[in-house]
Amino acid sequence: MHNSTIVHCIPLEIWEIIFGNACTDSGYTGHSLSQVSHLFRAASEAVKYQSMVLQGPDHLVAFASIISRTPAHLRRVRHLYMTDEPRPKSRNTNRFLPIRSVAHKPRETDTTKLEKVMGDAVWMILEGVSFSIEILRVDFSWNIYDHDKAIFPSCPRLGSLTSDGQLLSQNQSKRTILDKHTPLFPQLRRWHLTTQPKQQFEGQFFSCLPDTAPNLTHLRVPGTWKPTKFLYDLRIALGMADQRSQPGQEPITALPSNVKRVYVKPSVKPQTLAWGGGPSPYSYLIAVLRKMNDHGDGRFVLLPSYQDNEEARRPTVTEWIESIRDEEVVWGLRSRVEPKLPSSRSILQMPIVGRIL
Repeated sequence: MHNSTIVHCIPLEIWEIIFGNACTDSGYTGHSLSQVSHLFRAASEAVKYQSMVLQGPDHLVAFASIISRTPAHLRRVRHLYMTDEPRPKSRNTNRFLPIRSVAHKPRETDTTKLEKVMGDAVWMILEGVSFSIEILRVDFSWNIYDHDKAIFPSCPRLGSLTSDGQLLSQNQSKRTILDKHTPLFPQLRRWHLTTQPKQQFEGQFFSCLPDTAPNLTHLRVPGTWKPTKFLYDLRIALGMADQRSQPGQEPITALPSNVKRVYVKPSVKPQTLAWGGGPSPYSYLIAVLRKMNDHGDGRFVLLPSYQDNEEARRPTVTEWIESIRDEEVVWGLRSRVEPKLPSSRSILQMPIVGRIL
């Protein structure tokens, strides 16, 4: 029997399942399959966009245009990574997007305009794929929430999210009272914050979790190089420190019982170590984190510090694709700092109050 005959003997539904398992990369496989034949184009139509990596303004704008023209039943994007960092030139550069450069050597005065163009694209994409998205990473070097359309849509199927700490604070201020009674991420299990929430919102972060992500089980908060108010709020939320009574400040809400793990990975050790003759802020941070780790609360997990800036950089496309299949790749959950019994008297016993910088 001729190969083409065999291909046509296989039901279209079977091809859709096969292609659905194959299209888990940056989007290249889905595009390639659609170019093989009319049969493959039809079979891959519903899954060719299910895994996408959009790097830089050109990709974002191009895909936003595709989304705006694609019927809702074919906008089944399940895995999405968006960043303003352009993809390095290579033979694998996405050729499946009808790219027209919007950012060729922008002048300093063009920065605001470029961010506006990218912001339009980002929010159009998020709105268009919100009903199907399951794994999402949003990674930008500027505030994408400072945009007139910046209201994060409800994502009913989202299970894993990587975002900066501003998402919740910016969104809460723009959502209506009715919206706030509808969970933004009802199925979210894992949330990785790459930056801390805005300082004026830090105390409210934990109180917003039940209404935002009622089924959250794993939370990873960003490591820093010094103790912060957010870290102290986390200690209170975990029951490791007492509430602080300050006029006009609401008490910190306890961490919801459904959150089983909270991960912290400290940043790279700064070059400057001296700090007024006493412990450096970084040394004090590590001491505080170790004290939390040794507290005996199994919910808190201290991960090893980043060893260098290369390790702390954004994930490559390959690393992100691997994380779709195994989230431990990006969360670093295979290694942790094992808890130890606290020493009798050391820097660990120093109160954190007043040392937050």
